[in-house]
Order: sequence, then C-alpha cells, then structure tokens
Amino acid sequence: MTMNRFLRAAGVPVIVRGREVFRIYGPVGGFMAAERADSVARRLERIANDVVLAGAIVNYTKLAAAHGTILHTSVTIGDDAPWRQVHDLLLAAARRTDLVLAEPKPFVLQTSLDDSYVSYQINVYTGRPERMLDIYSWLHANIHDAFNKAGVEIMSPSYAALRDGNAITIPKAHRPEGYEAPGFRVEAHPPRQR
Repeated sequence: MTMNRFLRAAGVPVIVRGREVFRIYGPVGGFMAAERADSVARRLERIANDVVLAGAIVNYTKLAAAHGTILHTSVTIGDDAPWRQVHDLLLAAARRTDLVLAEPKPFVLQTSLDDSYVSYQINVYTGRPERMLDIYSWLHANIHDAFNKAGVEIMSPSYAALRDGNAITIPKAHRPEGYEAPGFRVEAHPPRQR
C-alpha cells in the first residue's frame, strides 16, 4: 500500500509540497512525499476550490520552524490508577520517542472523567512533521511498554470486564510477582417458599 493510499484510508489528508507538509481539513485525498512539486500542484488544481476554501489549512512545516509542531494522542485509564503515576508514565514514554523535542516540554491533559475511567492526552512537539506517522507509532509503542512495565492497564471506553474470576489484561511478564487471578465466587441460596 502506498503512503498516499494509507493516508487516504486513515482519513488523514496531508500534502507535501517540495519540503513543506500541509493538512487540509475536509473531504480531501492525501498526497505524500514521493511526488514532485509540479505533480502535486497539478493534482491540487483538481480539488474543488470550495473544499479548500471551506476547510482549515495547516502548514506543519511553518509551525515546526517557529516552535515545533504539536502532536497528541489519548489513552483511557481506569479510575483505580493514580493520576500522577499516569502522567509520569505518559511523559516518560514521550521522552523515549524519537524525533520528539525536549523543548517545548511534553505535557499531559486530563480531558474527561467518565464512569470508570479517565481520559488522558499526551502532547509532544516535533521539528519533523513529515515523520508524524512514524512518531505517532513510536509514541504509542512507548506508551504501551511503559504502562505494561508499571502494571497499569490501558482501558478503553468500550472495555468491560468481569473481574470475579478473570485475570487482569496486563501481559504475564509484567504482572506483579505471585499474581493469581481471583477465584470465582458463587453463592447458593435455598429456593424461596411461596
């Protein structure tokens, strides 16, 4: 699959013109690096002007030159995890990610408090916006590793678990020493008399 097709399938309209990376918000196909600038320009002429004018256009290259392009991703973590630990794990994962700038410093936002989990957003800066797909992939891998090593489950809004008798979802290699799944509790009551 070409990068162009991948971006379109992912719904990420990105345009590379020469050495500049743009994103047009709206129903526009993606364009990526292997194309010459004049080829991209010809293809851009075919995009309806109203789509381009109605959408927001972001020049990631100009942003990166000024103070870095900000990238962010979210995770949902169960209410039982201490929020300070979650912040520390996300920031540690960001620091281990290639092409993430040390300054401006990465930061974490808690974006929602839901019934059984909290949504956290890690924000990082990069000077290499043309590598954003790689950076996202590396960041996600580092987050996964950090949380597994710390024994903190990454929960999602659609996740449901019957804890009575089921093991936690953390890989065995990262579970606390001596961990055993809790037993399944069954209570028997005599039938009611009518």
